[in-house]
Amino acid sequence: MTSFTKYKNLSINLLALCVVAMAILISCEKDQELPISETVKIDSLVVSRDTIIAWDTSIITVYAKGADLRYEWSADKGTIIQTSLPNSVRFSACESCKGHRQIICTVIDSTGTASDTAWVFVKSYFPGS
Repeated sequence: MTSFTKYKNLSINLLALCVVAMAILISCEKDQELPISETVKIDSLVVSRDTIIAWDTSIITVYAKGADLRYEWSADKGTIIQTSLPNSVRFSACESCKGHRQIICTVIDSTGTASDTAWVFVKSYFPGS
C-alpha cells in the first residue's frame, strides 16, 4: 500500500468522522424557546404542603388564564408525577433531596410561555438528622 493510499484512506475516515460529529451537534441543538406570552397569565401556584418529610408528597397546582394551555413541570431534585388534573402534579423527594427544593411550572399557549416557581422544604425521614 502506498503512502498516498494511506493518506487517502485517512482523509476519508476523518471526513466521515466530521460528518457524524456535525450530525450529532445539529441533532442536539436546544429547541427554540417560546417568548414570554402576553396572553398567558399565572394567577397562582399553590403548594398543598410547603414542608414534607423525605418520601412524603406535596400537591402543586397552578391556576392560569389563557387558551389551549399546556403545562410543563421541573424540579431541581425530587420526582414530579402528573395527577389526573392537567394543571396539578405530585412532588415527592427522597432522603438525598433534603433542603429547599425548587419546582418550576411553565404554562404554554400558542403565543408563548409564563413561568412561576414554588418551593418545598424536605426534612430528613430520620429524627435528629
